[in-house]
Amino acid sequence: MRVEPGRRVVASVDSTGLKVGNYGEWMRHKWKKRRGFVKLHIMVDIETKRILSFEVTDESTSDSRAFPSLLKQAASKAQIEEVLGDGGYDARSCFNGCAKLGAKPLFRVRKNASTRARGSPSRAEVVRQVRKHGLRVWKRMVGFGRRWAVETAIGSFKAMFGESVMARTVEAAQLEVGLKVAVYNRLC
Repeated sequence: MRVEPGRRVVASVDSTGLKVGNYGEWMRHKWKKRRGFVKLHIMVDIETKRILSFEVTDESTSDSRAFPSLLKQAASKAQIEEVLGDGGYDARSCFNGCAKLGAKPLFRVRKNASTRARGSPSRAEVVRQVRKHGLRVWKRMVGFGRRWAVETAIGSFKAMFGESVMARTVEAAQLEVGLKVAVYNRLC
């Protein structure tokens, strides 16, 4: 998906699980089959609800580990102005990746987060703002509620294509999800 040149985008990022195979719960219980999940990490343009970037990983990959790849893909398609994310993205690498691109990181930080920079001045700034104003006021100030655009996209994606993938490997699931993302963006 391409965005018109020069347009600045506010993005929201999150992840969700997709079942591998579509066995019913009774079959899983009776035959002790556990296929597991693949994790779909997506970054969405909050205005259009289109998926800017995605990555499919195994279920053990953390949100913060998949973030740099998502940011790089999205930055190749549009100028990212702000990135909104939940507490799963409260990591130095996520804050520094955004700062490197000139995007404003707006991730929810832990309650006991330190105000010292420790390698991430942008994270320390967010922590200071949250401490100064309180979490509820900070969320209102930065428009954190816009983050729900990614939840809407995830819900729409699962409504269109279901909560499972037929592929058995992560590589095949990436191809399958890539096709589904292309169709989803066409229909949005």
